[in-house]
Amino acid sequence: MKHTRLSLVLSFALVAASSFAITPGPVKADPGNRALSTPLTGTAELYQRGDPNGRGEAYISLDQVEGEICFRLEVEGIATPTAAGIYVATAGVTELAPTGSAVARPAVAQLVPPTHGSSQGCVAADTRLIQALRYHPEAYYVNVYNAEFPNGAVGGQLGIAGGNNWLLVPKTRPCCQQ
Repeated sequence: MKHTRLSLVLSFALVAASSFAITPGPVKADPGNRALSTPLTGTAELYQRGDPNGRGEAYISLDQVEGEICFRLEVEGIATPTAAGIYVATAGVTELAPTGSAVARPAVAQLVPPTHGSSQGCVAADTRLIQALRYHPEAYYVNVYNAEFPNGAVGGQLGIAGGNNWLLVPKTRPCCQQ
């Protein structure tokens, strides 16, 4: 009888412990994550005006813990995009080469171009870049290019996302799923 009672108590304890282990607790915000966004327009192009009919949105999620930048780009009113990226730039600053053409800056993060109106994914990023984007998003912009506007069809200066915009950045890789 004693043995049966002990087995029953141990079984109950085991079931209680295992259900506790798999029951999710409250989700805490990860201080390494931050959401950024920007409207994309042709008139916001830094070096020269982009497509006057173009518009869209860029949603960026920074995951400092995983070392990733996740994104969702949405565009409309432009020809098929050929490239997209995040670049360093101060709002309103234009740098022109002596020939009058825009100075090409390398992207700090290459993004998948929204060839069918939208694109999403995650790209590996250095912790220092993620920290810089976290604390100074206004020093970066998103640009989407196409053949008609090789210096940028639409673009926009990054800023901290308001409201629930972070929900619009799907985590598409196993490391980023919530």
